[in-house]
Amino acid sequence: MPRKQPTHITPKDVACYAYQWSRTELVEMKAIIDALLEACDPKSEAKQEPAEGKQQRGKRGGAYFEDKVVNGCGPYRYLRYWQAGKRKSLYVGKAE
Repeated sequence: MPRKQPTHITPKDVACYAYQWSRTELVEMKAIIDALLEACDPKSEAKQEPAEGKQQRGKRGGAYFEDKVVNGCGPYRYLRYWQAGKRKSLYVGKAE
């Protein structure tokens, strides 16, 4: 029988797993946390306004959230960020 997922996960809950990760995995998690902090920053909300319906970002354009409808379902929220010169995308959950 599958286990129930916890309703709220704290940093302490993650730390016991992160302790076992490789350096590469820790660097990736740091990039994700930095992107979340940047995307949640109230000062950056003005930058999140789409220009002509698209996110206008440079090669190192910063982190932001994007809501997408997939096959008529959703919207689903994704974190978009840059790591090592590559654009990364992380599903963070269903948008409200």
